[in-house]
Amino acid sequence: MNQISSSKSTVAIILITGLLIACNSGKSVISEENATFSDEKYSSGPQMIPGKIQLEYYNLGGEGVAYHETDSVNSGSGRLNPADGNYLNEFRIKEAVDISYTKSRDIDNHQFNLVNPKMDQLYVGWTEPGEWIMYTVNVQTPGTYQIGLMYTSNAGGHISLSVNGKDQTGPMEIITTNDPKDQVAWRQWHHWNYSDSIGTVKLKKGIQQLTLHTLRVGNMNFDYLNFELVDFEHLTEAAHPHSSHADDIALLAHSSGSTGNPKGIPLSHRNLLVRAYAARDFTKIDRSTVMFNWMPLNHHAPISDWHFRGIVAAANLIYANTAQILAQPTLWLDWLEHYQVTDTWAPNFAYSLIIETLEQELYAQRRWDLSKLKVCLCAGEPIVSDIMDKFEDLLGFSKLAIGVLQPAYGLTETASGISYHHPIPGTRITRYQI
Repeated sequence: MNQISSSKSTVAIILITGLLIACNSGKSVISEENATFSDEKYSSGPQMIPGKIQLEYYNLGGEGVAYHETDSVNSGSGRLNPADGNYLNEFRIKEAVDISYTKSRDIDNHQFNLVNPKMDQLYVGWTEPGEWIMYTVNVQTPGTYQIGLMYTSNAGGHISLSVNGKDQTGPMEIITTNDPKDQVAWRQWHHWNYSDSIGTVKLKKGIQQLTLHTLRVGNMNFDYLNFELVDFEHLTEAAHPHSSHADDIALLAHSSGSTGNPKGIPLSHRNLLVRAYAARDFTKIDRSTVMFNWMPLNHHAPISDWHFRGIVAAANLIYANTAQILAQPTLWLDWLEHYQVTDTWAPNFAYSLIIETLEQELYAQRRWDLSKLKVCLCAGEPIVSDIMDKFEDLLGFSKLAIGVLQPAYGLTETASGISYHHPIPGTRITRYQI
């Protein structure tokens, strides 16, 4: 059990139903082994790392032990949400940590989300600077973890994590989800986003105490923290790196399999670099270019054309999670606008997904500012001309210039694209379906 010191002596130690409670200045301390929350729906003990930590399942113990709140009222359960016997409305109603849950009817499921949350999902809200919440977790694998967060933030802010009472992350910035296009003022507190890397933390194996601190601004809602192992410390023998040569194999890339079974194509350092420099010069990218890729890097086009080509040009490279955009295709457009992207790409199917989404009534009046976009490449699979025309028509209202949408062709054996189109500005491509 963690030892908690006080300027006054402990009044009494009482053993009650297996919980060791130390009564000190009117506050209770519960042993680590029995501190984890449980009820009729959750009884799994300490939450596991790696994985998600649901933030509504904070420790037992009350104010000053399991959490610190600026007031003693739960602003969600029993207040915003009526005390009517409903599990979600009354979740931990007698505790001061403010808890609510995601709701439909355009409250938490709307077009201004960067990432759509799960409905009827409990979350911690109404956060204020100086508040903290403690979680007992079971770390399965020791190492360094990348921290992700599902959240809303009306005005940005900073949080931190301490482990066993010691700060391990320092301030971690939380980017605002405020969107001035949303004219419903209260909904600015319900614009959801997932950031997959707000910081890193080193954790030992076994039971650990994590404390989540709100440091600055507040007004944030927290659904869950995600911990992904990124520890490569066991590779310390790399103190003697391999001395490679131009014609050594750099990677094996799989062919598409369109004419037979996929084959492993060996690509040398020379293959990749010569192609990267040539493609850089032909496509005229440079330090001012902002490249955005959301295709997985296990395909030769993202790794060769949208990684190596960008590196040799010293371009600004932005990578997004494939699964997030597949789940919510308009995130692609959101991030093109937000990061003022100049160059992006996707196979034909992705343009079809955008069309299907924009034709829904929810997005009928939605507009983006895509005026910075110079190249929107379509490659990687057969291109359907009707889809390209429809995409241009729908996004024309979002300042997508004619000629930005461009076809390209490549193959694994040449380390990606070998045929690009240089359009005449403002001239639409005449496409023929063969």
